[in-house]
Amino acid sequence: MRAANGAGRTGSTLVALGAGALIMAAPAWAAPDRSADPDGPGGAARNSGPQQPGRPNADRGPAGPRAQRPSAGAPGGVQPRVVVAVAVPATAEVGDVPPLREARRPTAAQARPAAQTAVVARATARADAAANPIGELFFNQTPTLDPTRTGQDSQSVVTGDLNIDDPDSAAVTYTVTEAPERGSVMIDESGRYTYTPDPAYARIGTTDAFTVSVSDAASGFHLHGLAGLLNLLTFGLLGAAGHTTTTRVTVVVDPRNTAPVAAVAVGGPDPVTGIVTGSVIGSDADGDPLTYAGPATTDKGAVSLAADGTFVYTPTADARHAAASAVATAVDKTDTFTVTVSDGYGGSVDTVVSVEVSPLNEAPVGGVSVGTPDPDTGRVTGRVTATDPDGDPLTYTGPASTAKAAVTVAADGAFTYLPTAEARHRAAAVTATVADKTDTFTVTVTDDSGGSTAVQVTVTISPRNSAPVSGGAVAGAPDATSGVVTGSVVALDADGDSLSYSASTPARGTASVAGNGSFTYTPSDSARQAAAAPEATDADKADAFTVTVSDGHGGSVAIPVSVTVAPAVAAPPHSLVSFGFTYGAGSQYWTPEARSALESTAASLASYLVVGTPVTITVNVSGINSPSSGTLAYASVNFAGGGAGFYRTVVQSEIITGVDANGGAADASITYNWSYPWALGNSVTGSEYDFKAVALHELLHTVGILTGTGGNPTGADRNWTTYDSFLATATGIPAIGDDFRIVGGLVGNFTGAGGGLYFAGPNAVAVYGGPVPLYTPGTWSEGSSVSHVDQLAGYVMNPFSGYGLGTRILAPVEIAMLRDLGYTVRDQPLVYAILLIGLRLRLRRKACRTPNSGPFRR
Repeated sequence: MRAANGAGRTGSTLVALGAGALIMAAPAWAAPDRSADPDGPGGAARNSGPQQPGRPNADRGPAGPRAQRPSAGAPGGVQPRVVVAVAVPATAEVGDVPPLREARRPTAAQARPAAQTAVVARATARADAAANPIGELFFNQTPTLDPTRTGQDSQSVVTGDLNIDDPDSAAVTYTVTEAPERGSVMIDESGRYTYTPDPAYARIGTTDAFTVSVSDAASGFHLHGLAGLLNLLTFGLLGAAGHTTTTRVTVVVDPRNTAPVAAVAVGGPDPVTGIVTGSVIGSDADGDPLTYAGPATTDKGAVSLAADGTFVYTPTADARHAAASAVATAVDKTDTFTVTVSDGYGGSVDTVVSVEVSPLNEAPVGGVSVGTPDPDTGRVTGRVTATDPDGDPLTYTGPASTAKAAVTVAADGAFTYLPTAEARHRAAAVTATVADKTDTFTVTVTDDSGGSTAVQVTVTISPRNSAPVSGGAVAGAPDATSGVVTGSVVALDADGDSLSYSASTPARGTASVAGNGSFTYTPSDSARQAAAAPEATDADKADAFTVTVSDGHGGSVAIPVSVTVAPAVAAPPHSLVSFGFTYGAGSQYWTPEARSALESTAASLASYLVVGTPVTITVNVSGINSPSSGTLAYASVNFAGGGAGFYRTVVQSEIITGVDANGGAADASITYNWSYPWALGNSVTGSEYDFKAVALHELLHTVGILTGTGGNPTGADRNWTTYDSFLATATGIPAIGDDFRIVGGLVGNFTGAGGGLYFAGPNAVAVYGGPVPLYTPGTWSEGSSVSHVDQLAGYVMNPFSGYGLGTRILAPVEIAMLRDLGYTVRDQPLVYAILLIGLRLRLRRKACRTPNSGPFRR
């Protein structure tokens, strides 16, 4: 708007508008002050219309661009300069312009000023104002406001623009007529406002308002139409001045807040209860106190959420059971819920919590019923039954076999057990244990949720056995001298069982049977005398007993045996060979009964030997009591000669030649260990050693059945017994060469290599049917190796013996060996004190060699 009519074109003009207010206008032609132009390089004025770069705001009004009209009197259409005027006290001097002040609503105790801040800002100049001065003067348009919000900074300060539009006024005045309640507002010369909320609302946000009026009264004299004229003429009583527009400006302060963030810490489930504990851990950059909210339940459990974010998750039984299923998926095994963390200022974060659902399943409970075995097939049937607390379907599995049977387990738990023939046979054994008579297997009952229970099934094995059958008995002719009858019984067992034999007691004698079925019958003296009587009947001349054969599995067969009772005959004459015994150390152990047993055994051996002149063999006898020695008895004898060669023993030489090579010295010695239980007579129990069998064995060593090899055999040994001259391989190759050394390559035969060693004397070979095998263990055993036959049944010179009756009669091969050693030997002894018994005991003997490879003694 131009200056009032009548004002000069040069200089400044002051026009009074009212008390306390001054309007300052510049000449209309003055050059614009770009430094004060918000649209110039130094400003950024804004109203509701769109911005157009390079064009001043005069080009547009509230609705957009306007036609540019040059101001009257301004060269080149230059707009008038903007001048600021402020409401000042009446006492202020003209021209003083105070700075902008903050408009704030007063407190209740303060008086509220009508106007707190006034700002004169440039209005939009219409291009046609100069062209229509009459319209501008008399029909001036009232200024308008179109406030807009332009932004909010990080401190919640809100800025905006009042966007004033006055088409025909050069300057307008802004006045905050009502300050905001929750903050303060400042308006600059361009009509831009700055709203600063109180601290209490800066964080949380608010909506506030202030009232502003805009007036063009400072633009010089003008009227706003007829109403303005009427108002002027009636001094304000009628009409309206039309200079001012008042607008309520609403300010929205957005809350300023940083949302919280959260993390989750989840523990593992309790294996018993399934409870999972954990916490949602929230943090807030603003330091706001946080609250936690979440559901009380999920589809699978209950959630208890504390104020501090800790939680307790309790799954339902159904959820836990579903998680235990064999086909459970990852979804079945987990559960989720959401916890919302809020800061109280509109900021929140949703946190998903995932927890493990602990599987819970009750295993099935089972039992078993077992039937009785089928007596023919041994088949056993039964059933395993089970229930599941969860109602799960069940499956039954078991082994296809055990060590004793085949097993079939059906889908419903029914089973069939079929024992093997071997298991049934073992169950039939007399010595069968409970383990032999029963069998066990396990049926596993499983539900579909991973639960299982093992049900042990115990079944009885039905015994089965085939009894042995008799193959008959064969009894030999009685010995004319002793009356002893030997023979054997035969039995067959379809199961291949080991058979045992026992004999009943005959009426006229005694009977014993060996483990192989061979038996010995010995008639009593009275029975033999009765059989020798002239009036003896057939019954007097016969006897009978029964041999019972058992298979150890409950099966047995009785085999009758009939024998002939030999009549008694007159005693034969005594042998010319006799033994004289001298009892020395340990003689206290040699009771009269023991001495009698030794002397009778020596007499029996002497009765085998035939000599031309009487010979007496002197023997020193001693006794020891040594439970730890392991030796039952041992004998010692000297060689009849020394140096390289084969030599008889002193006893052997004296019997064959009749010459006593020892003179007055003893020919041999025998020592018994009395710490062991000895049976001195003809009755020997299963816990006693046979004294007479051992005595005969040791005496045979003294007469020459022994090797001269002492320690481990070597090629240097050249001092041998006559017995050694007959040592050979299985093919008859002599072991000792002409130089009286062991033949090269045969040293190992003495300890079992190359088939071992044999006795190859011609008489023994003829009776045995070949070289007689000798005892040659892999480790040289002094006193045992080579000096014994190799464990031949029925031989006195076996290396082993044990409790019970031993062998007391020389075997035919042993008689033949004595003949090879140079003796004249009878086929039968002349006395009857020694009986043939089939049981043998292991015997350890001790041998020694004198220093400097002297004579070998036993």
